[in-house]
Amino acid sequence: MFANRSGLAASPTLLFRNKPLTGSRAAQSFAFDNAHRRIYVAQRGSGATSDGNLYLNQLDWSGKRLGHMTLKGFGHGVSIGLEVNGSTPYLWTEVDVDPKTGRGRHIARFKYVAGRTLTSTSSALRKFAPVPGAKAETVSIDQTYKRIILRYFNATGTHYATYDLTAFQKKHVFTKVYADVKEPSWMKAPDFQGYTTYGRRLYMVQGTAYGTGNPRSGKGNTVLTSVNLATGRVEQRQVRTTVGYSLYVREPEGLAIQVVNGVPRVCIGFSSTATATGKTRLFTVYAKVRPV
Repeated sequence: MFANRSGLAASPTLLFRNKPLTGSRAAQSFAFDNAHRRIYVAQRGSGATSDGNLYLNQLDWSGKRLGHMTLKGFGHGVSIGLEVNGSTPYLWTEVDVDPKTGRGRHIARFKYVAGRTLTSTSSALRKFAPVPGAKAETVSIDQTYKRIILRYFNATGTHYATYDLTAFQKKHVFTKVYADVKEPSWMKAPDFQGYTTYGRRLYMVQGTAYGTGNPRSGKGNTVLTSVNLATGRVEQRQVRTTVGYSLYVREPEGLAIQVVNGVPRVCIGFSSTATATGKTRLFTVYAKVRPV
């Protein structure tokens, strides 16, 4: 659990467990439409990782799949953001996959339309390249504070930059709300699996699927870290969580903020299977902590 010193609630709540998505491969990240009680889940699509193909699933809050889009040539899907404009949901994702890394080099915004297929060159996309020389970029949206957070890689390492969403989206004004926060070097292991933000706090999740060196009997190696975006100070470092330990596979896949009756909470997603030998990856979400 996260420590109580940051005012974070201790008890996890299961939102749903082992729900099927569009394909048989693992989810990568997710985002909540809190206004309309929908969840959007990025999932590995067909082809090789280097192809950057994704499914974008729409679920209700019980985890029932309502539809999906197909994205071709976008990236790995390690993080997505959601912006609600009136009654219309817009998704933010990485785009323009680098075939050498399988990661998107730029950011795209587009309207969710069930059944639609988009390529990385589609006219339906609005693209952004706010960091010159970045080798890869991913995105998260803080819907409450109307900010966009960019995780990007360049020659100096991995960084998080925070921008005003309206200025970024409408005016292409890339003035940072806070100074860049550099990802700590000790976060190289276990595998990075996603991030989200609320206010001044950045939350990150790491971990791997059950397997050699990470047995199910040991309840996993999933860890959570929180950082103050305004100061760059690490508030909690790689705090282990055993939530969902009984799942098969149990690979952490993303963080997102859910708001229920005005109360925000950080949710963690897991890729799982129905049985120990199951091949189709399913999706599980727990509400883990309450940000302050």
